[in-house]
Amino acid sequence: TLASVTYQNFFLLYPKLSGMTGTAKTEASELDKIYGLEVISVPTNKSMKRQDFPDLVYKSQYAKWKSVADECLDMHTLGRPVLIGTTSVEKSELLSSLLVEYGIPHNLLNAKPENIKREAEIIAQAGRKGAVTIATNMAGRGTDILLGGNSGYMAKAALQQLHKSDETTKTLIGTDSKLITLNKFLIEQLKKFSINEEELNEKIAIACEKGFIEDPFIITLRASYQVLEDQYKTLIEKERQEVIKLGGLHVIG
Repeated sequence: TLASVTYQNFFLLYPKLSGMTGTAKTEASELDKIYGLEVISVPTNKSMKRQDFPDLVYKSQYAKWKSVADECLDMHTLGRPVLIGTTSVEKSELLSSLLVEYGIPHNLLNAKPENIKREAEIIAQAGRKGAVTIATNMAGRGTDILLGGNSGYMAKAALQQLHKSDETTKTLIGTDSKLITLNKFLIEQLKKFSINEEELNEKIAIACEKGFIEDPFIITLRASYQVLEDQYKTLIEKERQEVIKLGGLHVIG
């Protein structure tokens, strides 16, 4: 390295500075001192529905995490989805071990590779009824948790199973004549062009986007995806209303 510069000094090289973030208010004094910038809070478009509770302080780490586990058990018993924020991988795993002792099924989202691979799946399901999700503060940033679940992700996951001739596939297809016809074509194309699992997943990823496509196989995948998404939207809306009645997503941390 021939030279280095701090972010603060680098930004000061610009003749004009501005920005927008959801976390600037707590750093207002620093932004004023370093950049001479004023922080203005923009009110939410809709009235705030979130109910905030006062902080609780415990004598020991064990007492704190046991209380969190107890709260998770109460919410899970009700069916209300829970999201717990932790500040480190170690603390997320400590809480996870407690929830295992309590017999509470949950998802762990932290920096470990095996969990990062499932990040999209975990976040997509975090708003479902009875879901319990533990996440470090850097995990899942910029991702919306949809109450009742994410129909788009669920349709994509189902599409990855659709070509398999098993009971799960039969359940997914049901008696939908359009889906039966589409699935028959997909299976024929898979055999004809010897498309492997990796290639299929790549084509499914393209099909689930909204870009222009000409490939007949991907067009069929997209049509199947849309049918499945419509099915899941109906199921999710019912679950969404149930979760709202329970109080929505319960956040700890």
